[in-house]
Amino acid sequence: PISGFVIYVGQMTTKIRHDRPNKQHNQVKVMQEIAKLWKYGISEADKDYYIDFAHRAREEYRHQLREFRATGLYKPSEDFQRLEGGPWIHLRPHHRNALETEISTYQTVKFPPRPPEFDEAYKKREEESKRRRREKQRLLGYD
Repeated sequence: PISGFVIYVGQMTTKIRHDRPNKQHNQVKVMQEIAKLWKYGISEADKDYYIDFAHRAREEYRHQLREFRATGLYKPSEDFQRLEGGPWIHLRPHHRNALETEISTYQTVKFPPRPPEFDEAYKKREEESKRRRREKQRLLGYD
């Protein structure tokens, strides 16, 4: 993890997508919401928790990398876990905050890009975008 904010974004995105399963996901709007929460909605202690999380995860990664380069063996983390390619959480439940505890109970943290009922509208927008791109290239003489 790069920073505490990145860890927070991963966890909050998972929570928001879980809490809004039938809404079309707009990552730009979600990021705006999460950034506002980070800036105004959480305490300094919570921010410090995530900053410390990222710092300890980086230190552990550096240690794992040195060990791997020396021995050629990979040793999984004893403190952190990435859920199905989604957000990072603490492995030990007593080290988790409330958000980590909540998302660790979700059956999945991988969500489809959009609810199935939005597929047709997405395909239409995609087709229109391709058509406009081809038209622009034709007008500019790139075809």
